[in-house]
Amino acid sequence: MTVLAVPKVLRERLGDEATDAFVRFINEAGIDTRKELASKEDVTRLREELRKVESNLKENSFKQGAALKDDMNKMGTALKDDMNKMGAALKDDMNKMGAALKDDMNKMGVALKDDMHQQVVGLVEAVNNLNNNIIKLEGKLTNCHWMMGTLIAIVILVLSLVMKTFFK
Repeated sequence: MTVLAVPKVLRERLGDEATDAFVRFINEAGIDTRKELASKEDVTRLREELRKVESNLKENSFKQGAALKDDMNKMGTALKDDMNKMGAALKDDMNKMGAALKDDMNKMGVALKDDMHQQVVGLVEAVNNLNNNIIKLEGKLTNCHWMMGTLIAIVILVLSLVMKTFFK
């Protein structure tokens, strides 16, 4: 129980009995004005707790910042990896498409070359047939020349015989 000092003026006005009753009333009510006031120890303890809270906040903030930075780095790395994988897949697809295109072009080139070769062979055969026909025609023409020459010779011979017979 705390001891309260009642000021002299109040004691004189209230009297001894009233002062004692007032002190008992305060004690029974549990009113201790000094308990309600913060002491130096309370202020010091509060400051220490505030420093701890501030330190914890800074530490948590730093940890969260570091964790956030780490997460961002991981996400950036994952994004780079995904982009590299997608780029490699795209490059692979392009290489496959390029190889397929080259293969198709080679097949078309071979088919075109075969077709051209067949056309050339056909043309050569046609030219050879024409040459053979020309040779046959030349042979026939030569025969005709001989026959004409022979016919002219016979006609001349017959005419000369007829002239000899009539003009003798």
